[in-house]
Amino acid sequence: MKIAVCLVLSLIPATVAAAQGSGRYRFAAGDTLRYHVQEVDSSALTTPQGRVPITTMLESTVRLAVGPASAIQATFTQFRVGVQTPQGLLTPAESLALHREFSLVISDRGVVTVTTAPKFPDELTKVVDPSAEFDDYFLVLPSATLQVGVSWVDTVKKSSSTAAGQKISRDVVASYVVARDTVIRGRPGLVITTRSQQSVTAVGPGPGPGLTVTNQLTGTEQGLIIYDPARGRMLARQRVGDFTGTLHVDGGPSPVDYPLERRYLTGLELQP
Repeated sequence: MKIAVCLVLSLIPATVAAAQGSGRYRFAAGDTLRYHVQEVDSSALTTPQGRVPITTMLESTVRLAVGPASAIQATFTQFRVGVQTPQGLLTPAESLALHREFSLVISDRGVVTVTTAPKFPDELTKVVDPSAEFDDYFLVLPSATLQVGVSWVDTVKKSSSTAAGQKISRDVVASYVVARDTVIRGRPGLVITTRSQQSVTAVGPGPGPGLTVTNQLTGTEQGLIIYDPARGRMLARQRVGDFTGTLHVDGGPSPVDYPLERRYLTGLELQP
């Protein structure tokens, strides 16, 4: 399975106009938005027997249908995933993720509240869990009006769980800067750069009876977002993350720690 992640940077031409607008998301009843996402996520565990690499490649399209009072129904219309392990390539069927509805409310600053999430089949969630798709999907805008030069810092603490029984906590300190104007498909927009320091802990059942696995990672994420303030739309974003840490296994004859590395590249684009 091959997925080429398109770099958002390559879509940004030289500045030719200033973006105008209130700098708030706007979702009107009857709107339909489709976001296309491509991701490559590579991790490696160092064991006494050697290095164990795992690479996840994912491509998805989400359809957001806006109803009354900004209530949004979200569904995957495309979802291809492949996980390359030392034992081979895992490719659960695309149909396992399709046409299962999330119910969302998205504030004018981009804060997403998931009111209902679908249950995905075990055959899929053992490989990847799409139920947390909207945990960090949209850029959350500042209280100030967006314009070149505006900067802000967000500190976020999040807790979540997966269908596979993992409990995940994440601490993020992220800084944002509206770096410049740009034009995408003839429309003015804003380029927002971001950098964050993150700490992630995931605790869940291990590969054998009575085992518990704890992943602890720290690192940085950097990227950019392209936002259209006139229409109130996030047009694109790109993120690159680099993390290191430890995988800790409890429940065996004695606790064991293995060095762990993770690097990912993800790109998102609003389809015309």
